[in-house]
Amino acid sequence: MYQETAKGIDDFHKLITENKLYIDKTLFIKEFIETGDEVTLIARPRRFGKTLNLSMVKYFFDIREDYSYLFTGLNIKEYDKYSEYINKYPVIYLTLKECKQNNFDNFFEQLKLIIRDICKDYQFIETSDKLDKVDKEQFLSLKNLTASDTIYATSLKILSRMLYRYYEKPVYILLDEYDAPIQRGYLEGYHDEIVSFMQTFMGSAFKTNPSLKQGLITGVTRVSGSDLFSSFNNLETSTVLDIAYSQYFGFTKEEVMMLLNKYDLKEDYDKVKDMYDGYLFGETNIYNPWSIICYLKNPMHTLKTYWVNTGGTDILKKLIETSDNEVQEAFNNLIVNGYINDVRVNENLTFTDLNTYHDIWSFFLYAGYLTVYEFINPDEVVNLRVPNKEILKNLSDIIKRWFENNVKGFNELINSLKENDMETFKILLEEKLLQTSYYNFERESNYQTFLLGLLLSGDINITSETERGYGRCDIVASYKDNVYIFELKKVRDESLIDETIKQAFKQIEDKKYDVNFDNKKITKVVIVFVNKKFKLEYK
Repeated sequence: MYQETAKGIDDFHKLITENKLYIDKTLFIKEFIETGDEVTLIARPRRFGKTLNLSMVKYFFDIREDYSYLFTGLNIKEYDKYSEYINKYPVIYLTLKECKQNNFDNFFEQLKLIIRDICKDYQFIETSDKLDKVDKEQFLSLKNLTASDTIYATSLKILSRMLYRYYEKPVYILLDEYDAPIQRGYLEGYHDEIVSFMQTFMGSAFKTNPSLKQGLITGVTRVSGSDLFSSFNNLETSTVLDIAYSQYFGFTKEEVMMLLNKYDLKEDYDKVKDMYDGYLFGETNIYNPWSIICYLKNPMHTLKTYWVNTGGTDILKKLIETSDNEVQEAFNNLIVNGYINDVRVNENLTFTDLNTYHDIWSFFLYAGYLTVYEFINPDEVVNLRVPNKEILKNLSDIIKRWFENNVKGFNELINSLKENDMETFKILLEEKLLQTSYYNFERESNYQTFLLGLLLSGDINITSETERGYGRCDIVASYKDNVYIFELKKVRDESLIDETIKQAFKQIEDKKYDVNFDNKKITKVVIVFVNKKFKLEYK
């Protein structure tokens, strides 16, 4: 076992040769070989070991050099067929995780550089008699950045054909983070261009390629649209819902216990579990590996949010900001109560149509912000929950960041509730509402999100959209003996405010939102909004 914890090292060779601590995931290679699947797509959240595992696979198969010393003492050495595969095949390895440019042309230039570097790794083949004139011309054009767009679109197939001819052995093609540029294209407005290109780029490499031994693709999701994968009849997909490969991405309980014992931190196990555990991949309980490593690497072993600070929330924020009323209400419930039920998981997401209730929560699941806690039926209807405290804090922070640049003085508003001073609360709420220039208050749920963003900044207890009595109240805030039941309404005309207030108080009473609070002091609060104006009454 390698001793020093490595943070951010995703190259297997560097990890092993620098004697870093390594959790043995080498039996992933055995399972990959034994499945015999021609092309495998593995979808897992970011920072869960995809790049490191693909790097490991590269060094295992790569025919150019003897890398067997890297696997000394590791589990794969016990595999009966180990010697038949170790450094016996040509490999094309590339990662697209840095291909996150702001337009398609810049993406394409970055991809050309990646293909050039692959050519440099194999430039010795260009003088071989096994390559004909056409091969050599195409190889030189790719290496010198002068190839046509068509050549680049089929470059993986072209290179694998040349390697097959040179080594007289089929090729392993390893493509890491294939969906990183697709996600960026969605955010930057060139989604259709990138999907169209990737359809040819990947299709030629993995679907109709006689030089292919096996292909391995990783990403966060399985992206559908424009037949990116729908025409693949040789593809097997492993997502967070599947048993295959479930223990190889992220840390298992046994692996975390071993690490804590090694660092003499086993007394912190319950706290570590609450903070970083909670994922269910297939039937395997998984801890967030990035956060565990950062926690161990931290000299003070501080339990704080590590993974959520590595990026990747842009799409989540866009989805929530532009979502409909149903999604936004569910998100409000999620950040205060921690779950969303009855989601029909879609394994073929399309970013351009990523606006339906079930697709949005499917993306949250694949991105690592939700996990399954109960399967409802075989049609992949599931109940989802926030996996741990780290993610719950991050989801709450998403709302806070929407307002924090413009809305100041959160603490004063929170303190007015603590002191049961509703008149001051009313004045401060109006002040905060006028401060925010960010939010577009088109729906009632927008106001609910806004108020939650304010209230979550404090240390009062918040629930939202939870069942009470005969219905669901918008927000319940409690602090010591004080309980506040908030009912929020939106009207288009100020003349409707007073009648709406009466109806809202009647709703609270008829639906008995105020039951079972054990002698707490209850304040019923109705707020009716008209754009950035509102009227607040309380009883």
